[in-house]
Amino acid sequence: MRQPLYCKMKKYLFFILLFLCFRTNAQNLVPNPSFEIITHCPDDNGAIIYAPPWFNPLLDYHYRASSPDLFNICSPLSVNGVPSSGWGYQYARTGNGFAGICVFTTPVFTDTLEREYIAIKLLSQMVAGRKYSVHFYCSMGEKNSSYAINRLGVYISRDSIYGHVLRPLPYVPQIQMDTTEVLKDTTNWVAVSGIYTAVGGEKFITIGNFYVDSLIKTEWVGYASSGGSYYFIDDVAVYEITSAIFVAEAGEDKIICLGDSTVMGNPAHVNYRYKWKPATGLNRDTLAQPIAQPLVTTTYHLTQYDYTDLETYDSVTITVRNCDTLSHENILHIFPNPNNGELYVEFSRYVPDNTVIYITNTLGQTIIKESMLPEEKKKLINTARLAASIYFCRVFSGNEMVRCEKVVVVKRD
Repeated sequence: MRQPLYCKMKKYLFFILLFLCFRTNAQNLVPNPSFEIITHCPDDNGAIIYAPPWFNPLLDYHYRASSPDLFNICSPLSVNGVPSSGWGYQYARTGNGFAGICVFTTPVFTDTLEREYIAIKLLSQMVAGRKYSVHFYCSMGEKNSSYAINRLGVYISRDSIYGHVLRPLPYVPQIQMDTTEVLKDTTNWVAVSGIYTAVGGEKFITIGNFYVDSLIKTEWVGYASSGGSYYFIDDVAVYEITSAIFVAEAGEDKIICLGDSTVMGNPAHVNYRYKWKPATGLNRDTLAQPIAQPLVTTTYHLTQYDYTDLETYDSVTITVRNCDTLSHENILHIFPNPNNGELYVEFSRYVPDNTVIYITNTLGQTIIKESMLPEEKKKLINTARLAASIYFCRVFSGNEMVRCEKVVVVKRD
């Protein structure tokens, strides 16, 4: 008889519950957040002014002019094109365009601490005491980057800020990337995100690198000889948090028999979206809880998009075994199945050390736990108090799972 195997436990991923005031549907306070609304197709450096109301907060200084860039598929010049441009190869995360800024230049290559920024006025000012989810997505432009850095962030202010190109803007960003690692991904869009509690009256955000060189971690990537660091920016968002925010949970790692299936993930949240990769073996790759029936052991990666469009990630591994070929010198029997209140676990030769029997429900929650002593070659498990349903009997010897079998409890007559 085939012996289905299930339920190898995985550590639980902590989830974030931000229980706050429920007021209105979430709205992105950033106008033109993905740089799709343009007055002209970008045809030169410094074309961010073609994506209003975005603006450049740095003033010209002698011959050195800050020039944050705009990229779009409509550009007549390859230097501002999408996906191929003079700064790198990247598709827009959404839509047809995105922005780009130089965030670091080593003094070996230039006489300035070059920084570029982009800024915008929000649709409405922030309210004191309320919390906001603030994030943007970035990707390194490899054709103009010699270094990767660890300092990109958002400064939130009541009024617009200005400076000049010779030095970083003298402000501390309230939202910034994880400073322990440099950002050197040239393929994927990576989120820089955080939660901000408003002082009240804030209505401008500015994106860039606000730190002097001595406070920046750099890593030589050698994509270009410019001596600088350049990043693309897309999908900027500021949302008032109006309901709980959850991170992605792909569920527990599981073991199944070849030909069997299992459910992954967790129940869906309202206004959340889901994407699983690979899609092979899934009934649908956009469900919060798809049914998986892989033919080989597969690790599935979940991307979850919350109601603010912020991505979080998790993964789960489904191990596939050919249960028909499994053999055990010390044969284990679990019977009768179905049972009406009495389930027996029996070893043919001996009881392994530290044997523990678990009866779990389909969610993996333990309902019954029984130890099996060495002299007990046959152990009675009383299932009479369980509701008629499907359960799993998992037998462990220490940390090693000996068997995990589906069992059915039926009602007594």
